[in-house]
Amino acid sequence: PEMFAKMRHVEGILRKPLIPATAVFQSETSNVAYREVSPGTFEPVKLKLGPHVGDKIAVDSGLSAGDRVVTEGVLLLRSN
Repeated sequence: PEMFAKMRHVEGILRKPLIPATAVFQSETSNVAYREVSPGTFEPVKLKLGPHVGDKIAVDSGLSAGDRVVTEGVLLLRSN
């Protein structure tokens, strides 16, 4: 009774690429995904990751919206 509070709720929407967690290879020093540069050709890209959203991860830097990444078999690419 007679307990009042002043609250301020701030909510924003961030627009960042989301990729499947399986697309990220975590090494001792960095997080890497393989981006398609041309059909059948991929390059490693260092990522700065944001929060997990279900089974996906937000990407703070390293990828842009529309980039295509390898989602399965990342270890096979690393071995080549």
